[in-house]
Amino acid sequence: MVYQQDPPEPQDQQSTPQPPVAPPPAPETQQAAPPPPLEGLPPAPPPPADPQLSAQPTTAPGTEARTWAMLCHLLGVIGILGPLIAWLVKKDSIPEVDAYGKEALNFQLTVLMAVIALNIVGAFTCGVGSILAMVVGIAGLVFAIIAAMKANTGEFYTYPFALRLIK
Repeated sequence: MVYQQDPPEPQDQQSTPQPPVAPPPAPETQQAAPPPPLEGLPPAPPPPADPQLSAQPTTAPGTEARTWAMLCHLLGVIGILGPLIAWLVKKDSIPEVDAYGKEALNFQLTVLMAVIALNIVGAFTCGVGSILAMVVGIAGLVFAIIAAMKANTGEFYTYPFALRLIK
């Protein structure tokens, strides 16, 4: 058995070798001199001596207020005592918490009154009112979580249905 080899492909004789492309010139390593200071302005402060010390995170203003505002809403999932205690503890020391706490308390009072009323109705309607009371309770939980997330970002959240009992 004899194997035949393919004939070699003809090379293009018209093409000429290309000269190598020269790399672009290297940028200068010298830095430009800083501009002279403006007249009448004090010179810029020197850079910090230790970069480790300047890299420490700082607490943003309002972080404590946002945390307590979030807790006012979030503690509503355990009942009305959570927002009441958070509001009473911090309403005088952090003014923002006063508004968030009132909003959370008003909503939790509204939900509590609706659940009690629907359970009373449920006693006379073979449990239909009690089923509606569970729906109101779940909606209250969802709205409290939404309000807590908004408060954590610094936004004020107004509940869609809440009696303004505490002004």
